[in-house]
Amino acid sequence: LRDTFRAAGVDVPLIVETRKSADLALSRPASAFVSPALTEETLVARIRETIRQSVRMEEARLRRAVLGPLPVDREALRHPSGSLMVAGAGQAAATALTQAGLSLPIEGALTADAVCRRLTQTPHRALFVDMPLDRTCDILQKVNADPRLASLPVLAMATADDEVDTLAAAGCGDVVLRDADPADLGIRLRTLLLAGARRHLADAL
Repeated sequence: LRDTFRAAGVDVPLIVETRKSADLALSRPASAFVSPALTEETLVARIRETIRQSVRMEEARLRRAVLGPLPVDREALRHPSGSLMVAGAGQAAATALTQAGLSLPIEGALTADAVCRRLTQTPHRALFVDMPLDRTCDILQKVNADPRLASLPVLAMATADDEVDTLAAAGCGDVVLRDADPADLGIRLRTLLLAGARRHLADAL
């Protein structure tokens, strides 16, 4: 169905509910992954946000069809510059990038203030948080309070299922358990980076 829709020029978001995604043989990348541990309220919010982003991309396509190509650096839009900001331990993030086949610089920080300061000083593709729950929530609160970081994709690591919904509701684009398979983590990070790139493109257009 999704291939049929795409052939007609329409993008239909694919939201996959799963604890693990490494074994999913998807012909096209998912738009978002959600965990079965999410509450109904958080799940609805995640679905709503994914649809909203899809609609924005459709609006950008329509504007281009009506107005023609815009005078922008299209190559820069396809490949936005920036690094991966890691709050906390960076080993899992480095492994995820390797598993996803991505070559992306990593910049690290250990406090919420340092994370936000560096995020606003230089461009970053995404934020990867591997910290205890209370410190992660502190970072998310500060990131969400800064309008310049409103479109920044965030992936956080959780210790147990009962933390997943809390982190998702706090603004994480995806939440992965710390014992997740590295290949699965790589897929989740790639999906989040693609979503961020689509937002970047829609904003520019």
